Amino acid sequence: WGFRINAPDAEEPGWVYLCAFILGQFLFRWRFKITAEGLENIPDAQNFIIVAPHACYFDPFLLGIFVPVPVHFVTTADAYTNPVKQWFMHRLYTFPIRRHVQDLPALRKVIKLTSAGKVVGIFPEGERSMDGRPGEIVPETIRLLQHCRVPILPVEIHGAFEIWPRWSNVLRKGRVHVRFNPVIPVEAQVDRARLTEKIRATIFPKKMAYQSVSSDRMTKGIEKLLWGCIACGAHDRIVETSAYTIQCQNCGRIWNLEPDYHLMSPEGDRIPLVKWIDRLKDQIQPMNWQTEHELMNGEVPYLSTELTAYFGPESEAPQYQNTELILTDKAFLIRNNGRELARWRHSQITVLTVDTKTDFSLGVSGKRHLFRLPPPEHPLKWHNFFKAVTSVTG
Repeated sequence: WGFRINAPDAEEPGWVYLCAFILGQFLFRWRFKITAEGLENIPDAQNFIIVAPHACYFDPFLLGIFVPVPVHFVTTADAYTNPVKQWFMHRLYTFPIRRHVQDLPALRKVIKLTSAGKVVGIFPEGERSMDGRPGEIVPETIRLLQHCRVPILPVEIHGAFEIWPRWSNVLRKGRVHVRFNPVIPVEAQVDRARLTEKIRATIFPKKMAYQSVSSDRMTKGIEKLLWGCIACGAHDRIVETSAYTIQCQNCGRIWNLEPDYHLMSPEGDRIPLVKWIDRLKDQIQPMNWQTEHELMNGEVPYLSTELTAYFGPESEAPQYQNTELILTDKAFLIRNNGRELARWRHSQITVLTVDTKTDFSLGVSGKRHLFRLPPPEHPLKWHNFFKAVTSVTG
């Protein structure tokens, strides 16, 4: 379990990284009963890239404690919000990449590190999962992997979402299993589509299944995920009523959240979280607006809310505050007293990401547009509606 320094140019870990490595050995083995297999697939020589799914803040640690050389993980620039975080993150060998833009300095950093014989860790989905299901692999990540021309070590992580789901700030106690699969050699990385499929098959589970955990606050934060009621269709009305129960404030229905992330109704209906989300998606339909809310060009509205703040590309100060954000069948738009201030057509948007419990971002022509929602609005709801609308309208 010590660091392997058998190569002349092996990288010696700094004291912060070494302390985190040692602490992780005890913490994760005790609390999360972490186990691993396929350790023989970790290359003896340096100069490779780890790719793994991203479901939990702990993912870099869950991987790093099994790799006996420092791993330089790529992380979102949003994690570098203050000098203390920057100091700590840098000493854990992470480095930032900006979302929704072609961050050339960060891409060059990956290439420079691998060329220098270092180990780099990448989460190809680009963000943590909200419900435990794998996300889409970002095409730019595949192009970067091909450009680096080093072996790729694909890794599966089972149980990470369950111990710390993205929508909660409460840790659960459970089991985590890490599987290191055989490396993908450079000669097998030529075809982009095949490489994407190979990575998908070797880091994502073949079947979605939640593992059981224990916690005295199971439902904490779950309203951020369950943005609607599957019984009555009301939005933003689910609340936690106890450590294990939730209730719709509109229709009064109650569900128990079980240790394996299934919801049980009093009638005995038992569904996993992902099925709840899927049912909400099936219920998505246009809004019924009054005359004063009519839009130009015959657009059909799907969502509307007061917008706490909008941050434009490279902007640290909000450009629009206390205005109205609307999602239609053709675009996102910001209005104030019926006057349109900004518009982004669906055809211009390359990606929508859920950033925090209040924020989501649009990637438009290589630039990031950040929207801050007021409670009880949930970014995941806007993400789900956008996906549903664009799947119909194209």
